[in-house]
Amino acid sequence: MPDQDDRQKYSRLIEEGVSSGKIDVVAGSREGRKHPRFKFDDTKLFIDIRLEVIAHDISLSGFSFFSRRQFEAGQKFALNVGNIFSINAEVLACEMQKTDEDFFEAQYRIHSQFIEGEMGIQQLIDLMEQDD
Repeated sequence: MPDQDDRQKYSRLIEEGVSSGKIDVVAGSREGRKHPRFKFDDTKLFIDIRLEVIAHDISLSGFSFFSRRQFEAGQKFALNVGNIFSINAEVLACEMQKTDEDFFEAQYRIHSQFIEGEMGIQQLIDLMEQDD
């Protein structure tokens, strides 16, 4: 359970993120968002230690990212954030975003939710601060 200091820091980071445009606060959209999403600036993270992906956004309940590898709905993976923490997630959807002119390489946007429910506020704060 997050302590009061973590909740206050999280609220402050959300307010700062909204004013700077790094936080998308749309909730209850067609994607069923429950929490504000923090947008990344081309931050590289790892899936299952070995697959480097480009983070798109993250919230307390889920994560979306870009990958050259296609994922299947229902596929489970571990999101590893350096030596800070690892959290298990499940793929909700995978959409092809773009491909090169010769169709040799594609890029996919993957939407996922955390299996354990919600990420800890402290973990999300660590990620938000890492991307600054």
